[in-house]
Parts: sequence; C-alpha cells; structure tokens
Amino acid sequence: MKIILHIQTKGADAVMEATYKNGRFHSLQHKRGNLSDKQFHSLMTVVPRYADQLEKFREKYQDRIIYTTEDNISPSLFQAMIESYFTWYHQRTGIEPRINGTSGMHLNQIIAYLRKVSVDDTEVTLVFKLILDRWDELPEFYRGQIEIRQINSNLNILLNHVKNGTSTDQSRAKSVSNDFRASI
Repeated sequence: MKIILHIQTKGADAVMEATYKNGRFHSLQHKRGNLSDKQFHSLMTVVPRYADQLEKFREKYQDRIIYTTEDNISPSLFQAMIESYFTWYHQRTGIEPRINGTSGMHLNQIIAYLRKVSVDDTEVTLVFKLILDRWDELPEFYRGQIEIRQINSNLNILLNHVKNGTSTDQSRAKSVSNDFRASI
C-alpha cells in the first residue's frame, strides 16, 4: 500500500510517497516540491507508522496535509490474469508454465501499463486475454515468445498488432523478399 502525502504548510509545498508492507511503514520517497531543513527533519511526525492509523493523521493534519491512498494491484486482477496466462500457456505447449517472482514482477508491469491505457480493471483483463487469443495472428517472430517476460518486453508491439493488424507494407515487403528468395 502507498500513501501519498501532499504537504502544504508555511513555505512548503511538497509531495511524498510512503510505502507500507504488511501494514507497517517501509519507506518514504520525495516525489516533488520543497521542504525546509526543519520541515524535513520533522517529516516522520506526519507519516503514520502503521497504515491503519491513516484516519487519525487525516483528522490531525487536515488543513496542512492531504493524504491519499494508492493500493497495489488487486489480488483478484493479478489472479485472473495469471490464470488466463496459465490456461493459454498450457493449451499451447501441453505443459504448465514456470511461474516465479520474475514472472510475477513482469505481470505486474503488464498490469500497470494496461491500467494506463485502459478504462478499468475489467478492460485490463479483456485486453490481456485479447492479446493471448490473437497470438496466432502475430508475426512469426513473436509467436515463439510466450514467456511472460517476453510478452512484457514486446507489449507495445503486441498491442499495436492487436489494434491495427499487420501493415500492408510489411506484408508486401515480406512477399517481395520471399519471391526474391524463391527465384534464387
């Protein structure tokens, strides 16, 4: 969980991001703005040590600090996408995919990007499933890259292909090169 603190006090206008793990304070990151040395040294007095203390801090500093929460990717969205990938991978290869921490990190990156270009989490899931459903329409080079890390690396290309299809220029160029190879 992340809590964004927008600090607006005498001579200060700054945005800080507090990260929490298992409900406990983990780290604080300066996003933008300025704080005086005195304000910087007293910063931890306005950051809750535990995420469940947020409401108390909102009441106490309501005129000077705006607290907003930013939850991590919902487990249900992550779970739905990993299940879609698992099923798709198993159907293509006949074996179960190896899912590890790296795979999870890449799936989280895919989700984060799709959230930027989608309206809501339902659309994120639908776009991901659409990419997987249209896999056989991709250029041959990309069809063999079925690991989550490879999908993440090629996400812009995959989305462009799903949205626009194969360009006719590429098809013509491939046809010309194939004709040339055949004549040799």
